Amino acid sequence: MIDFASLAQWSALVGVLGLGAAFVLFGYVNRQSTGTELMADLAARIQEGAMAFLRREHSVLSIFVILVWMALWLTVGPTTAAAYLPGAATSVIAGFNGKLAATRANVRTAAAA
Repeated sequence: MIDFASLAQWSALVGVLGLGAAFVLFGYVNRQSTGTELMADLAARIQEGAMAFLRREHSVLSIFVILVWMALWLTVGPTTAAAYLPGAATSVIAGFNGKLAATRANVRTAAAA
């Protein structure tokens, strides 16, 4: 039989270890050279555009999140609806951090090549 309490504790531990590894890798990427000044300027502009896109996308998606939250509250219950919001929030955080890491890594990859 599966001990779900133990499984939940392990999943939390593995999640924290994964976040730690992500921070270490992000720090390693940020320590690499961005290449020439022109490359760094272009990378900053690309990153600015990518972040503007994500902000716009999430402002539209926030309406969808509210509608789904309301539907969950009315059909399934308040507990499920309450659990949905942190999931949506962490998804937004993951999206921003992933895009930030990817745009920073791109110029460093080009500089290394």
